[in-house]
Amino acid sequence: MSLGLLAQDYLHVGDKVENLKFETIDGQSISIEELKGKVVYINFFATWCGPCLKELALMEDHLLDDIQDEDFYFIALGRGHTAEQLITFKENKGFAFNIGVDTEKKHFLRFSEKGIPLNIVIDRDGKIILKKTGFSEASFKKIRKTIKREL
Repeated sequence: MSLGLLAQDYLHVGDKVENLKFETIDGQSISIEELKGKVVYINFFATWCGPCLKELALMEDHLLDDIQDEDFYFIALGRGHTAEQLITFKENKGFAFNIGVDTEKKHFLRFSEKGIPLNIVIDRDGKIILKKTGFSEASFKKIRKTIKREL
């Protein structure tokens, strides 16, 4: 599903994120505007993606448990999955974090056309301060360090 966008059309580090509203698998509707004043970490993943699964497990065990700050919000958006698929996935994996739905990849396509996992960290003013595609332990450490520095 290509929209024919060029690389410069996607949101990049330094860009302000606006008009981003998503649904969680438990039926909550959240907008980026409501999260202003918080450090927001968005992870795009797919249930079939091996590197995504490794990263999600690390996030739960070594990031989310470590960062208990009311000024921090994390959401993992299931790229191309329905709410029902994501509910089953979360139950099977035992994850405790928020999972949101991006069934038609419309949110993902604001940032990139391909490549998961895709990690976006947004500062308290709504600007992207980190955008990272792919998984490695080094990139995970950089994400964690960036979030902790902002908090």
